[in-house]
Amino acid sequence: MTSRSKHYLGFAMLAALSAACYAVAFALRFGDAVSPRSEELLMQTLPLVIVSKLIAFSCLSVHACLSRYVCFEDLISLAKATTLGSVIFVMASTLLLPEISIPRGVLLIDWGATLVTIGLIRSVPRALRYLMRRYRSKHDGPRVLIAGSSNEGESLLRVLRTATESSYKVLGFVGDNPLHRGRRIGNLPVLGGFADLSSLVVAHGVEELLVIGDLPGVEIRRLVDQATQAGVAVKVLPTYDQLLRQDVAVTPRPVAIEDLLRRDPVDLDEAGASDWLDGRVVMVTGSSGSIGSEVCRQLLRLRPKTLVAVDRSETGQFFLERELRCSAPEAGIEMVLADLTDAARVQAVCEQHKPDV
Repeated sequence: MTSRSKHYLGFAMLAALSAACYAVAFALRFGDAVSPRSEELLMQTLPLVIVSKLIAFSCLSVHACLSRYVCFEDLISLAKATTLGSVIFVMASTLLLPEISIPRGVLLIDWGATLVTIGLIRSVPRALRYLMRRYRSKHDGPRVLIAGSSNEGESLLRVLRTATESSYKVLGFVGDNPLHRGRRIGNLPVLGGFADLSSLVVAHGVEELLVIGDLPGVEIRRLVDQATQAGVAVKVLPTYDQLLRQDVAVTPRPVAIEDLLRRDPVDLDEAGASDWLDGRVVMVTGSSGSIGSEVCRQLLRLRPKTLVAVDRSETGQFFLERELRCSAPEAGIEMVLADLTDAARVQAVCEQHKPDV
């Protein structure tokens, strides 16, 4: 079915629902006292109400909404369109059918019936898919906790619930905000603070801990240490803000130089580079990014006196330092937090470490 055909089908369904809701409004308003005059009024105004609603739905693109991704904003848009349709209908009937008086109760019931009916029809498919995923997640997938009861934690929960390939069974949240203790987020409990992680792992059979990247580095280090002692795997995920600012690099696989160049690579004169950098202080800015971190790895092979890694991402610096010290425990490595747009901070770093390169 083409896109145009789907739009026509959507309009046809909205027209049928609009007519049905209007007829139901008359039936509920008059009940057993429906008279021939009421039936005549219904038939006279039915085409006008359908056209009015379709104009409103078209203006706010209600027909183009995908039920698979329906959300609260879509329901707000539907409420606006339903209200606009009622306003258009009242104005049009006043101008075109001045001799007809439509009961206000009919208008009010029609507005509510239209909003509820179309809203339910749009929401039910997504609700059914959500329930099916919840049912599957109860039978397989690792049991996880989300570290951080902030907006980012709630966003991660929604992503895990809507991702078709995700099989995580999220048990709840841990966070140090005292206002969140004992509360629920997305119908899942905030089980305790970061200090309670070890006991929570035992009590709930936690297998993995998902950490949001907006936590301070000191908190991430503490969580990693606690999780390691409890035998729980830790995965750190960047926030949407970090992704948009490109503070972190997300690479599903290692990026080869051929992927970046799309040509034959130029071989590095390692002997000459080693003679140039051996025993010197080398500074790398943007060190925790995808390119900066690889530069740091390669530089350690050339034996500089000190490698000064500079970046503004505390989380990225933490994990880069762990990697570099494991791969080259004897190397001189200095991790520095600094923003290159802060001239005074950069000047202080240069004066402290006195880089040669």
